[in-house]
Amino acid sequence: RVSILSWPFAILSSMLYLLVFFKAHLYANATLQLVFVFAGIWGLWQWLRSQRQGKTLQVRSLSHRHLFVLLAVGGALWLTVGWILSQTTKMDVPYFDAFPAVFGLIGQGLLGRKYIENWLVWLVVNIVAMLLFAHRGLWLTVGLYGVYAILAGIGFCVWYRLKNFATQ
Repeated sequence: RVSILSWPFAILSSMLYLLVFFKAHLYANATLQLVFVFAGIWGLWQWLRSQRQGKTLQVRSLSHRHLFVLLAVGGALWLTVGWILSQTTKMDVPYFDAFPAVFGLIGQGLLGRKYIENWLVWLVVNIVAMLLFAHRGLWLTVGLYGVYAILAGIGFCVWYRLKNFATQ
């Protein structure tokens, strides 16, 4: 619904999941939750600042070039974080843990600036995360991330309509 009130709930949720993921030895995802707390504060500030300046951020799209660069950088970061985890932890799935962490950061950045592609990134991140959490036996979290995946699909459809109405 493009509501600014979603930011405080996202911050609280990230704080709680930081504890869950750390306890489950999913270190990249635990760290990601900490980053999400700060990213949530940043996103809230971005949206509030644009409202105060009378220039509310509009839903928009990345250019093909920017999307390609973002995916290339994300892929490189994913491999780097996965390698670091494989070298510094005894995790059995370091690259699997790294994927939602890296691309979750990308999705959060896109959301904070109201790029519609954030929802597609979140859809993929949530599906991969569901598989990771199933591997760890975090079944309630699998269900929650299934809901998140559905909401990402709905979010994309809603924002797509908003973006198209804004350009007409």
